[in-house]
Amino acid sequence: MKIRILLATVFFLPSLFLHGAFLVNDSFDYTAGEQLDDENPAWTPDPGSGGGTGITVVTPAFGSSVSPFPQTGNSIQLTSGRNTHIDITTVADTDYYFSYLVKPGTFGGSSGQWHGVFFENGSSDLFAGFDQNGNFITQAHTSPVDSGIDGVTGTEYFVLGKVSFGNDTKTFDISASVFTASGDVPATEPVTWNSTDTFTYGVSQSSLSEFRFQARGGISQFDDARVATTYAEVAIPEPSSIALMGLAFGALALLRRRMS
Repeated sequence: MKIRILLATVFFLPSLFLHGAFLVNDSFDYTAGEQLDDENPAWTPDPGSGGGTGITVVTPAFGSSVSPFPQTGNSIQLTSGRNTHIDITTVADTDYYFSYLVKPGTFGGSSGQWHGVFFENGSSDLFAGFDQNGNFITQAHTSPVDSGIDGVTGTEYFVLGKVSFGNDTKTFDISASVFTASGDVPATEPVTWNSTDTFTYGVSQSSLSEFRFQARGGISQFDDARVATTYAEVAIPEPSSIALMGLAFGALALLRRRMS
């Protein structure tokens, strides 16, 4: 009986971490030094005037072992004016949750220098990240909302948010919070976010079509891109399914040894 329970646990546990509702799930754990447009999945970089330069996979991922968030592998680095995006498809009247890790480079400069993630619907943007003054903001179209959190250059932040798309009302709502320690991330969706914003768009506009990282000033690192349909799937970067499968097979080996 104990053996049956153990076997069921061994094979069921990894399945808890295999998600099917992700729109985007990418750790950017590619080959360090390579251009992102040479990798899979199909992110589309906009390298600006620098050709293929300015968008690279770097190692280690942020602070590596000293990172406050569970993290392994590599991350992406964007220099000023560079961005990379992946296409997403949404349906009417749906909530989408997102999270990512960011380490902003130098702040300062002219207006419009942002480090963070954009949701695009073809003609308007939703933004969650840091502005040129180091303030964490959400911005729906042209109305930035300052959360009161001041960013520090070179510090790692975990951005967690929600986008609500209402096709019938022609509105986008965006909410986001920022954290510097994994223990501060709430296990359930917060009642109040650090920053929220909304706007109404034109009749000819619809849906969300693009998820984009951008650095419009300085150099920024990004990792653990997650966009999904539930809060739990993006709330905390978790151990990979592969690692959990390794634990499962280790348990099987131990069980076999005890039985022999």
